Amino acid sequence: FAMHPLGRLIVCTLTCWAAAYPSEALQTAGRVSASVEVLRAALFRVCELHVDMRHVGGGSIYRPFVVPSNDEFVGHDICTSHNFDRAVVETMRPYIAPGSTVIDAGGNLGAYAVQFSHWTGSRGRVLAFEPQPMIFKVLFANAMGGGLRNIDAFNVALGFKDGFVRMGATIPDGASQGRRFADALADPSAHVNFGGRSLGVGGELVRMITLDSLNVTGVSFIKIDVQGAESLVLHGARRTVLRELPTIIMESTASFQAAMRSPELAREMGIPPDVAAFDGHAWLENIGYRPVRRMGDDVFLQHPAQRLSATWPGASRPPAHFGPRPVHDGLEAARQRPWDPPRIGAARAAGALA
Repeated sequence: FAMHPLGRLIVCTLTCWAAAYPSEALQTAGRVSASVEVLRAALFRVCELHVDMRHVGGGSIYRPFVVPSNDEFVGHDICTSHNFDRAVVETMRPYIAPGSTVIDAGGNLGAYAVQFSHWTGSRGRVLAFEPQPMIFKVLFANAMGGGLRNIDAFNVALGFKDGFVRMGATIPDGASQGRRFADALADPSAHVNFGGRSLGVGGELVRMITLDSLNVTGVSFIKIDVQGAESLVLHGARRTVLRELPTIIMESTASFQAAMRSPELAREMGIPPDVAAFDGHAWLENIGYRPVRRMGDDVFLQHPAQRLSATWPGASRPPAHFGPRPVHDGLEAARQRPWDPPRIGAARAAGALA
């Protein structure tokens, strides 16, 4: 049956909260009878995100958007201004081709993925990757509640290998800087910059895959914002980049990248020396990419073959698709399409939504 987008988001928010805190959900369900009251008691809230539709000929719209109540950065911005990184978003828009595939490495709550979904259109695809289990549930809720059928959400980190890595144990910045993430998450009064977390040691175990292993075609744009691990993402995406020549925007914060290249941290994380020494930005320049715009710590890079073309290199190709066979056992549990109930059921059975 048809459901209003706000209604879908309310259901998704309650599902996220109940999955994260089942005992509290049961207690709350016994005390209240209205969804609004549950939302007030939950760790999530629904705000509105301003979506620029000019790229697809429609002005702009406001979409209901789920955020963690204690998110002090991305969620706070969306709830107070209905935007996040508006200047960067507006700069991205001309580089994204309708009908193409966009890669969102570091999907966070889905603020960028929602924009990309509208800009690529029904024949395009957005692949959003977010390793943090709780934040992935919010990303998934925002895709599911918005009925955005061209978003594939993956509860994995993009990186240099197919395997497992850990998140950092402590919060690197913001009001809860230095606290263990698990302690801050359990503290109702704590404010956390979820988008500031990075790979590291001591935190929760998360899945990692390479972009190359997915055999994705028709890629026009890659966004990489992974708190210093950008070179790890590019190391596992070299074949895709060489084949597709997409426009790339990547965060380039020197302190984050230096920390990730630390020999001590690399050893603790199990990163091979050659991978730890790989400089993604230098590699891009070696194969012909050049910076075309800088905005704060974000740099846009393009290859001359793309800049000189009237269209992006994949424009004549069929709609984006994955390779002919699954590359990773169990990856279907991490890759979820909101409109496909059997896949959601399989994911839940496999523990991806636990």
